Amino acid sequence: MKRSIFLFILIMILPSPGSRAQDYPYRLQSPLAGQIGCSFTSWWAGGDRITEIACPFSVIYPVSSRLQLYTVSGPAFTNLRAGQTYTLAGMSDIKLGGHFLFAGDAWLLTFGLNLPAGRSRLTPDEYTVATVACRSAFGLRVPSYGEGLDVQAGLSNAYEVGAFRLGWGLSYLFKGSFAPFTTAETRYNPGDEVTITLAVNRGGFFFDLVYTLFFTDTWGGNDVLRAGPSLLAQSMFSLNTGDWQLVFFLRDQLRARNKIVQGGLLETERKNRNGNELDLQAAGWRDLERGARLKTFLYIKFYSNNDFGNGGLFQAGPGIGLEWPLSEPVSFSGELKAGLGSYQAPSGRVSLSGLSGYGGIIIRL
Repeated sequence: MKRSIFLFILIMILPSPGSRAQDYPYRLQSPLAGQIGCSFTSWWAGGDRITEIACPFSVIYPVSSRLQLYTVSGPAFTNLRAGQTYTLAGMSDIKLGGHFLFAGDAWLLTFGLNLPAGRSRLTPDEYTVATVACRSAFGLRVPSYGEGLDVQAGLSNAYEVGAFRLGWGLSYLFKGSFAPFTTAETRYNPGDEVTITLAVNRGGFFFDLVYTLFFTDTWGGNDVLRAGPSLLAQSMFSLNTGDWQLVFFLRDQLRARNKIVQGGLLETERKNRNGNELDLQAAGWRDLERGARLKTFLYIKFYSNNDFGNGGLFQAGPGIGLEWPLSEPVSFSGELKAGLGSYQAPSGRVSLSGLSGYGGIIIRL
């Protein structure tokens, strides 16, 4: 049982195809559950504004105590006002996957598919929206609508050494090709990814180190770009103080310089990166009457400039959430979050302000 709980930390950081690893953590020992809701996110950057309305849904199906399957998808509408108005709307890709414990619960196998059901062939105006929506500073629930057919498989193991629990994981993500523009049939194929994970846990303290190596991207069969490797360090500390359960989270990601294999349209991508992204968060949960649960949190982001001397970010804000049982299997989950900060644009420092909210229904059977 202890080993299974610790492997959950590895599940959090092994990547699901087409998504950030932290977005969809699932415990193996969970009931059949479904969640559907709608979110609203809007950020102002100087005189520009990006807004997204999304209705994501997910289903977790525990086949057994050792095998769990899940699916995630949903439609979204994104609007960008920057001099003129641009829009992008449609379904996102369908993500299917699962986790399987075997060999006496000592080993964990993860697997996943990204089915290309979302929009990938974009008009020039839609592509303008997509290049802004994918920026991690805005934290949109659907940062990317569609890509190719991706296949992921990972293997991890954990064991105890004295008072510590140690773990490691290895994951391979096969990236499929897709046509990014409606104006051309040429297909873009992102490079495959290999991820190595090391983790340690003692009591309420968890620490993970994740190294990701990217292979060469091709466009129309020609090598064009090789993304620099990334190193992610994240730690979490939790404690109980009477009525409150507190969690402190730190995440720091370093991205190495991209390498241009062939010039042309991707020449600027060598410098268009964030060298360092630091995220901090403190959250507290408190049980209320009738099974309800209150969540409050505060987050801070520090991102450094890219090699063009822009892209740097400072952002901070509070948030509050509530889970409220409506009936025996059904509960409501909601969250509000605000943020203020500034962004280093090519023309100078730009003020940032944002607001996001989510409301949804969870069914646990």
